Amino acid sequence: MQDPSSPERFIAAVFDANEHADYESLERFVDGTLGPSDAKRLEQHADICQSCAAEIDDLRSFAAGFSRKNTHPSFPWFAFAAAVALIAFAALLFVGHRTGSVLEVRTSRVSVRDANGVIALDRAGHVSGVSAPWQPVVAQVLSTGHFGSIPSTLTGPAVRRDVLRGDTATATVRILHPAEEVIAEDAPAFEWAANDRHALFIVEVFDSEFRTIIQSPKMKATRWVPPRALPRGQELRWQVTQIARDHRITAPAPPEPPARFFVVDSEAAKQIDSARAANSHLILAAVYARSGMRDAAVAELDQLARANPRSPLIAQLLRSLKK
Repeated sequence: MQDPSSPERFIAAVFDANEHADYESLERFVDGTLGPSDAKRLEQHADICQSCAAEIDDLRSFAAGFSRKNTHPSFPWFAFAAAVALIAFAALLFVGHRTGSVLEVRTSRVSVRDANGVIALDRAGHVSGVSAPWQPVVAQVLSTGHFGSIPSTLTGPAVRRDVLRGDTATATVRILHPAEEVIAEDAPAFEWAANDRHALFIVEVFDSEFRTIIQSPKMKATRWVPPRALPRGQELRWQVTQIARDHRITAPAPPEPPARFFVVDSEAAKQIDSARAANSHLILAAVYARSGMRDAAVAELDQLARANPRSPLIAQLLRSLKK
């Protein structure tokens, strides 16, 4: 019966694309003593993991050089390599302690290169690279590969716009933002596109019962920021009316759905402000996702994907947001 603590059993149990192989397994792979099935899995993993592939190349180079110079064949080359690695690791710890820098520890379970350096989760569940308040959030994301439950704040089917005012027969106005999204700002910029450069526009914002919350004055611009905050924690709708030569056109026009959006509540807004101050794409993506702001979370993950182009973890997080 195979020893449960053996490297082969360890790899079969927990080794996947988001993790790195331990040093002993890498040694045995290069030395040819790793089991065939686990050797194949490690080889497939090295095809997508640049870190483990580099470790294998380094070990092979070391083994080749040592075998040419070794005059004592009974002494295993990997034992000498392990001793060298231990000395090097101790030196790295000393330098890291002296400089306070974040070390890229290759024995980490998973790591991500972020705006401020490397964020890592080791096999014991310890997080490095972020401040203490954010460590539980980061640990959950890195260990599971998803952001947890994402609230659906825009619920139910879209309501037709027939109840709103205006002649919609020949609409030439198109809503741009915000529409079918969750936002953090309680005084967002309303934007739309129009063909008539000489027209005037009026923006109206409603609650879910189509009661008017605020209305803009007539203006020529195709962008308007309300002068006061809108209610938080509820679904809102808006429309823009174009006035040209005493003719009114309202958008969105039936049968298009209403332009709906949701302003996060005060607690979520505070968390978002705090996450923005942390200067971390991963933290922001997590907080945005948990606030229902999928588009904003995807934008942060896109930034991470550029810094971690071969990371299966980032790809998995992106897929979790698009379900």
